[in-house]
Amino acid sequence: MQPYVSRLHQLSGGLLNALQALLRTQKAQPPDEFLAFYAALLDPDHAGGLLQQFNQAINNHTRAWQSVLKQCELMPAAPITP
Repeated sequence: MQPYVSRLHQLSGGLLNALQALLRTQKAQPPDEFLAFYAALLDPDHAGGLLQQFNQAINNHTRAWQSVLKQCELMPAAPITP
């Protein structure tokens, strides 16, 4: 599951950036229904939106694993170069 969620998180950035650019540059006003959908699910600035919840879950998951790995002294570290 983790590799899938990680890949989804990585790939979503490009798609969301393209959608935001499209919304900024189009001349037609999107329907209110689309704007409500976008705000609730995809708008990175919408507090409590699904995308913010997803990103917060990713951050919480990362912090939890880092905590476990530090306690076990298994936290990866950058190689030391002379």
